Amino acid sequence: MRRLSTTILVLALLASLPVGAKEKKDKGPPADEFTATYVNMGGPGVVGDPASAFIRIEAYTSNDEALALRNVLREQGQKALSDLLYKNKNGFLRVGGSLGQNLGAVRRFETDKETVILAILPRPVTGFEIREGLRSQDYPFGFIELRLDKEGNGEGQLIAAAQITIDPGGKVEVESLGTQPIRLMNVKKR
Repeated sequence: MRRLSTTILVLALLASLPVGAKEKKDKGPPADEFTATYVNMGGPGVVGDPASAFIRIEAYTSNDEALALRNVLREQGQKALSDLLYKNKNGFLRVGGSLGQNLGAVRRFETDKETVILAILPRPVTGFEIREGLRSQDYPFGFIELRLDKEGNGEGQLIAAAQITIDPGGKVEVESLGTQPIRLMNVKKR
């Protein structure tokens, strides 16, 4: 278990824009689609050979929507936020032949140098995790971060199982169940 310094990622997802970035405001078609090579070096999920990953983004989360999600986390906790994110259909992540996971909130920021796409996924907690009382059930979120050049190519990472909390001072804290993020290599816009 490791506390991550991904506060900027979560704040960007659940709050306002980072300094110097512009919000991408379109909510409709066309969708953004990306392919990548998924490489898990350790932690939750399948470890081993690389797999293909496909990310489809159908809608982006506005500042107002992000602040509303942050308020749900602050006032009602992770379970309520996870339940709400399951209802948001902003796209999906599919690895290999899997059915895919829903993207609950997606933000896109553009700077002079790069485009950053951040997404939070409500992670399905399995019956096995609940039945066995595994601590993994306390980590109901996944996060995606893509960093892309002007052509839509780049690299990224995926945190497969994480929990997020807001401390009494209002600081968002992210804790990953795994020791390191999964790498998303050779990201390409389709």
